[in-house]
Amino acid sequence: MATTAEITIAPLPTTEEIALVLIQALFATIGVPTDYNVGSIIRTYSEAIGSVVEIEGITAQAQALQALVYSAYAAFNISPFPATSAVGTAKFSTLSSAPLPPGQSVLIPINTIIQSNSGIQFATTANAILVSGTSNTTAPIQAVVSGAKGNLAINLLTQIATGVAYPLAVTNPAPTAGGSNAETPSQTLARFTAYVQSLGLCSPIAIAGAVMGVSYGQEKVKYSTVYEPWIVQVQMGNPTPTAGFQVFVDNGTGAASTNLLNSVSTFLSSGLPAGYRPAGVPFSVHQVVPVGASVIVTALSINPSIAGSIQTAISQAITSYFNTLGFGDTAEITQLIAAIANVTFGQLTSLSVTLLDQFSVSQSVIPAGPTQRIILLGSSVTVN
Repeated sequence: MATTAEITIAPLPTTEEIALVLIQALFATIGVPTDYNVGSIIRTYSEAIGSVVEIEGITAQAQALQALVYSAYAAFNISPFPATSAVGTAKFSTLSSAPLPPGQSVLIPINTIIQSNSGIQFATTANAILVSGTSNTTAPIQAVVSGAKGNLAINLLTQIATGVAYPLAVTNPAPTAGGSNAETPSQTLARFTAYVQSLGLCSPIAIAGAVMGVSYGQEKVKYSTVYEPWIVQVQMGNPTPTAGFQVFVDNGTGAASTNLLNSVSTFLSSGLPAGYRPAGVPFSVHQVVPVGASVIVTALSINPSIAGSIQTAISQAITSYFNTLGFGDTAEITQLIAAIANVTFGQLTSLSVTLLDQFSVSQSVIPAGPTQRIILLGSSVTVN
């Protein structure tokens, strides 16, 4: 039978208890009768010290509890949801609805501020141009201050707070949306509690872990994740979300054969003991959605005689770094540089690292969705 351990914290002494201890200590020390009644100088002084000690104790206890809670959050990859900013579209128009005169266009620069009558401000997030011969144009906007207050109804943004080069009117032809307040501590705790209570044999983590190592011939599952589409569908307001879950697997190369997918499906339905999925819950098995990345490294070695060895070490470090990236993990150039630095041991006088996405565009960060894994398409390492 499983047992659970409870963390107990000794109760803090009250102001009255601390004052009493101080009074007793004074009497024991001086041995002279004096006035310890309420309102006396010694009594008042003792209670003042006691109140400070009590407050300090409460603060220390609160900080200890907070550290304990946040450590538990970190162990389960839980963090409070931050506030998000509402977004939408602004429509800029000439005041008379007549088109601009020939040969004249108006630039509406990025970060142009517009606002509602109540003072809720939005900024344009891209340049927009009202072209000669037209009477209106649109620009994407984002709330200046994050939070649900930025979710405005249609036509509430009517003021241009930033000067533009031509008299214009503005409005939002559609509601702004996506703004949310920061999650409160009680909401985070409730979400954490619900998550921990959901862990078990048939939880998403347990299912993803169970299929690790399932094989077909020489091909094995090296990375896996479980995605539940109904969660996102419910959040989007879908009244009839898709039941069940989806298992995504990767054989380590950013792919998985049909035979391996079938092996995983069979395993989940008939694995020991009695299957690894909740009875009656529908599921499907899919191959990973790969996100390609490439790396270019050029470096200059302090000692040219060991340039070849350093070049090999860097290539291996790049491969090892991408092998650590699981489903949903982000590739970051700062992490990549750190991995390379760890194997070069200060033997370089210069180092240039370029991270390219699958379209060969240089990036500092390459994100991956919950069903995606970043795959190294190739690397070019030159050390002289």
